[in-house]
Amino acid sequence: MRFICIFLFLLYSTLYAYVDSDMDGVIDAQDQCPNTLLTDLVDTTGCTVESLISPHHYDIIVGTDYIYDDDKTFANTLQMDYYNNDFSLSLNTSYFHTTSTNDTQTGFYDTYLSGTYALNLQKDTQLHISAGIVLPTYQSQLTSNKIDYFMGLDISYTQADWNFFGAYSYTIIGDEVIVENNVTSQNTYALTLGAGYYLSADFYMNSSYNLSSSIYSDEEALQTLSFYGFYTINEKYFTTFSYVYGLSSSASKHAISFKIGYLF
Repeated sequence: MRFICIFLFLLYSTLYAYVDSDMDGVIDAQDQCPNTLLTDLVDTTGCTVESLISPHHYDIIVGTDYIYDDDKTFANTLQMDYYNNDFSLSLNTSYFHTTSTNDTQTGFYDTYLSGTYALNLQKDTQLHISAGIVLPTYQSQLTSNKIDYFMGLDISYTQADWNFFGAYSYTIIGDEVIVENNVTSQNTYALTLGAGYYLSADFYMNSSYNLSSSIYSDEEALQTLSFYGFYTINEKYFTTFSYVYGLSSSASKHAISFKIGYLF
């Protein structure tokens, strides 16, 4: 009986001495970084030296836009994104069908290809630097079809459940307007100011004021007010929706968008 008690005591002591709560191969008594992820490689002190989680992520987003003014336009949209830590690439294209009183048009809008790098300025402040090209997949009788180039900056500040943001972009127009009544093409800019609120961990909404100049020198700048929502359905699926109201006569009066995305 004494032998059995001694054996159980030694077994318990041995097991206790080799307790490894986070299962990283380093016992708790020597683990200087407890609770490391199972996907992390650790050193002899139990601290992460490399994560086995891939930094490469992708998503694909499909949706429908409805634009209502004097003309009515439906557009099917496709967006594909690639993420690698703080860097991302994005491709956006769409196919539209426009019905007006005198005409009907179908075709592709211009296609956007862009890259963005995120900088964490402070704990709650993030700056995004972006650049890209606009491929002339939209066929217009008013301009020649050439590649445009754009660059932009946006800054975002988050405090508690609130988010405040601003963005500026500048586009170098490659197209040349077919001269008519002294109308010429010009480079354009866009400005956005807005605020958002996290209703929950899965649901975010914002509103913003948007100002963008026209490619045509004789047209006034476009001014709109937009409302946007992002909802996480689960770890793979998410959805976005937006409503845009035109403030200037050069902007469409109403635009509604609904999209669903898949992350992999």
